[in-house]
Amino acid sequence: MSYSLFITRRFLANNASPISQQEWASIVTNMPDMVCASKLKARNHDNDTIEIDLNDYIRWGNNDNAFYIRLLNGELEVSNPSDKAILKMHLLARALQAEVRGEDDELYEVPQEIIELSNEYRKEKRESSLIYQINQLAEQYSTFVVLCLISVIFLVVILFHISR
Repeated sequence: MSYSLFITRRFLANNASPISQQEWASIVTNMPDMVCASKLKARNHDNDTIEIDLNDYIRWGNNDNAFYIRLLNGELEVSNPSDKAILKMHLLARALQAEVRGEDDELYEVPQEIIELSNEYRKEKRESSLIYQINQLAEQYSTFVVLCLISVIFLVVILFHISR
C-alpha cells in the first residue's frame, strides 16, 4: 500500500499560490542531484521486466537514496518517502515557503531521529574545524600557549605561500 506526502502551500494562512511549473523548473535546474527521469525498468512479481513511464517525475539523489518527486496540481508529491527523503522534502518546502503534508492533509513533522542525526552531523563538522579546535585548546591551556600555536600556524602558512 502506498502513502504519499506533499509539499504544498494549500493550508497556509496567506492564501499562497500553488507551486508553479516555473518555480519547480528553477529548483530542478539548480540542484545537481535532481535529474529528469524518463523511464524506470523494474521486475514484477512474475520476474518479468516492465518499463514505467516517468516523464513527469524528477529523480532526486543517487543509488539507494534516490526517490522520485513530481509536480501535480501545484503540489510536489513523493510516494512512500524514506526518512532521508522526508528530510529533503522539508528542506525543499522551506525554500518554497511551503509545508509537508500527508494524504489526509495532516502536517508532517521531521522525525526526531533525523533531527538528531542532522544535529550530530553539524556538531561533527563544527568540531572538526580549526577554529573550534583552537577554542577548545584555549579552554584547556593558557592564552599564551594558544597564541603561540596560532603564530606557528600563521608562520607555516606564510612559508608555504613563499615557497610556491
